[in-house]
Amino acid sequence: MTQSIAIVTGAAGDIGAAIAARLADDHDIVLLADIDAEAAAAVAFKLGPGNRFVAVQCDVTSETSIAELARR
Repeated sequence: MTQSIAIVTGAAGDIGAAIAARLADDHDIVLLADIDAEAAAAVAFKLGPGNRFVAVQCDVTSETSIAELARR
């Protein structure tokens, strides 16, 4: 069985959180990527229990950070 994954950058902000909530209807897992890992984790906690919403630290201006996100 294949799981679908959505990645939302800037997920700690209001717009990112709203997009993540919407994408949850169509995806098994939503990665909440933000430069502020703690804020992304808070959004993940608010959106739902379990491991469906996963917060990750990512700086989209850093090629290394993007590569690390892709590896996850």
